[in-house]
Amino acid sequence: MTFALRILTAAVAISASTGCGTSRDSILFAGDSSHRIRLLDAHTGQPISNLEVRLLSERVSGCSKAPCPIDSVTWTGRSDADGRIELPKSAIGARATAATDSHEADLLDNATHEGGSEWVLELTAKDSSGDDPYPLKLLDEESRKPLASTPVSLKFADTHNGEHEVALTTNALGYVFIPSQIAAMGKHSFVKVKHYNVAFIDFGAQHNIYIRPTAAKFDFDH
Repeated sequence: MTFALRILTAAVAISASTGCGTSRDSILFAGDSSHRIRLLDAHTGQPISNLEVRLLSERVSGCSKAPCPIDSVTWTGRSDADGRIELPKSAIGARATAATDSHEADLLDNATHEGGSEWVLELTAKDSSGDDPYPLKLLDEESRKPLASTPVSLKFADTHNGEHEVALTTNALGYVFIPSQIAAMGKHSFVKVKHYNVAFIDFGAQHNIYIRPTAAKFDFDH
């Protein structure tokens, strides 16, 4: 079995066991033997430079019958002055979290392709209180570009099915940071952006939301 096929099989196996899927745009399916990844702070857009970086991966061991055992692997490197690391493809499992002492991000969900073997990964700051806001990045489905500095309406239902609406604005990288109390309620949440279709949010499973532009401009207040 080839390395690429083992990786694909691992992704399918973990997806089946967790109910989570991995986009075909993910770095997991990129063909390069290594990747140059530029690490940025999702809040400020500044490079995360000259820091030790750990990649915590899970991969399925080869076996003839499911469920196969899952192995944990840790890769350690250091970012350069521009926030870049050189990551071997062999270090990437079907789940992979990149972390420093102060930041972290899901590599498979959040890394975006810049061209060639170049990728960008935006990491969010860890909250020592454990109440980290939920990072949500909004992107145009057609252009694949972030909706930067854009007003957003977040609608959600509380535990008593009361409906609420919060006005937010994305930052320069297209992020809004949802308070953990709202993200914990989870169900029946969606975002509205002017001239885009409504997008539903699955908290816990999504961090990048690709929103389709409407064919015709609609009344944002209705």
